[in-house]
Amino acid sequence: MPEPHPGAINTTPASARNRKTKPNNSQTNNTTDNHSADAETTTETPTGQVTSEEPTMTTTTKPAEPTAAELSRRALAQEKATHAQALTLNDQCQTATEELSAFLASGQASLSDFANHKGRWLDVHAAQDVAALLVTGCENNVKRAERALINDDTTVAELFANVLADVYGGELLVQVVTIKADTKPNDDGSPVLFIVQEKAGVNKAGILSAKLFLTYYRGALHAPLNADAIQKACRARNYSVQIDPWPSQKYGTYFEDPTAVNVTRAFMAVPTLDAEPTDGQVSLYANVVRNVLRNAVTYSGERDGVRLSYEPVEGAAKSEGMSYKVLAHSRGKGDRRMTVEIVCKVWPDKMLMGQPVVEMMKEAVRKQVGNMADDLGRVAAIDHLSVDAPDLARRFADPDPFTVTAHFGITYRIG
Repeated sequence: MPEPHPGAINTTPASARNRKTKPNNSQTNNTTDNHSADAETTTETPTGQVTSEEPTMTTTTKPAEPTAAELSRRALAQEKATHAQALTLNDQCQTATEELSAFLASGQASLSDFANHKGRWLDVHAAQDVAALLVTGCENNVKRAERALINDDTTVAELFANVLADVYGGELLVQVVTIKADTKPNDDGSPVLFIVQEKAGVNKAGILSAKLFLTYYRGALHAPLNADAIQKACRARNYSVQIDPWPSQKYGTYFEDPTAVNVTRAFMAVPTLDAEPTDGQVSLYANVVRNVLRNAVTYSGERDGVRLSYEPVEGAAKSEGMSYKVLAHSRGKGDRRMTVEIVCKVWPDKMLMGQPVVEMMKEAVRKQVGNMADDLGRVAAIDHLSVDAPDLARRFADPDPFTVTAHFGITYRIG
């Protein structure tokens, strides 16, 4: 969306703005050439030098014209506003009909006013019918405006293009468009992949989602898109994506590989939130970290032995949250950052006896860097990380927990 023009710009020369002139009096001789209305004014300075003062000029630049996408958004907003007005009118007409029905049935209406009552009845019911039809018409206008909406938001498509760049090492030409009609094969037959984002994505507390469509034009010697490799690259970025390849189509000397992509979770390097994070949201993320630590030291192999249904699984890992708090929080313009301390108690799985559980928990915390802390922002760094180990000799009796303390540096924006 184009930024609004800042307004009028003062183009007065610096020499004219900084110059000081001596007031006119009886001891000062000013020579003025009245030959032209635009003549410069000369003023004698205290040192006897004569300077010329240029006229001050102020120009106003016309604001930039709105784009087609902006105009389509304005049209949709107008149709939605009209629809809201129609709903209000319909509610008023329904209320009038109900009030008249209640009055006629109350016994307070006089038979002598039958003609008036009848006319009123016809009027309110006719108004209700008209209002209901107007609501339907406004709903249709909103749908038409939504279909005519021109998209210029390609944020999710750009993020997905970065994933494809990783998969193909930057060797595949990738282009982002908003209209399917803009996709076409290269004239020289070289492969090209188009990412089509026809509708704006949804931003929910920094988590982005959108439906994309891929069109890959390639020659017979080039392999189709590798959906598994793309899915793996998305998981590495902690994105949630469903990829649905369609059958390839052959057109002369090239193939067209269409693929539907549903991105349900992606995020920017610095996510944009609607409001400042709350204490409750920090608490939820502390619970996420607690579960991550428990899973990191849970034995995933097969356990030997037979147990009754009521017997607990020996050695299952446990974790408890001890505390969480915000240590620092910068709320300046642009990017913002807060440091959250989370302390957890962790009882590793007894089946992992002899394994480097301390390093396993540290690695689990480090893997949070680059991930999205829901409703808070993106974890940019681990500012501090420590694991206090208990006396390991008591691990099979009544073991003491490991204490994990981590400081998460989380970045975000407000928009």
